[in-house]
Amino acid sequence: MKKWLKFFWVGIIETEKDVIDTVSEIIALRDKIEKDTIVSLGKRLPNAKALLTYLYSKIIRE
Repeated sequence: MKKWLKFFWVGIIETEKDVIDTVSEIIALRDKIEKDTIVSLGKRLPNAKALLTYLYSKIIRE
């Protein structure tokens, strides 16, 4: 039973590490888009920011 619990907890820890890495990459991508890409949109900037916020608020599950 101890080996199964250890296996289970190691799996949870590894999954959480993957989640943290993925979320960090998503945040970095969002920051890059906000700083490098949409800044050049001029008067369309507020709409672009609103769209970006909307898109990042939706969860896509596989």
